[in-house]
Amino acid sequence: MIRNVLGMASAGLWLLAGAAAAVLNAWTRRQAVERLAPERRAVSVGWFIGGFVLRLVLTAGVLFLAFRHSFVSGLMAWLGYYVCRMVLIARLSRRLGRGPGRRSETGEPGTGSENG
Repeated sequence: MIRNVLGMASAGLWLLAGAAAAVLNAWTRRQAVERLAPERRAVSVGWFIGGFVLRLVLTAGVLFLAFRHSFVSGLMAWLGYYVCRMVLIARLSRRLGRGPGRRSETGEPGTGSENG
């Protein structure tokens, strides 16, 4: 009984670790985009490359450690990452006014200017 409870707690923590990795992933992307400047091209590229390496190491590290712990822990970490990422995308789409059923002026779903 105690072992089952500890296993569920461990899976829940891996779920949270995956979600935290998704949040940090989104945050580093935002930081890189906010620092874009045409007059400082080298700095902008540096932010993108540094952010990419950080995101890659963080995401791969969390998933590697979770799968090394157990298969269920790995699945829970991936699920936390995936669900959190989808929630963040949905929130951003709603904030920008680009819902899944809306079409732009060019006819492409969810892209372009929605003023009309």
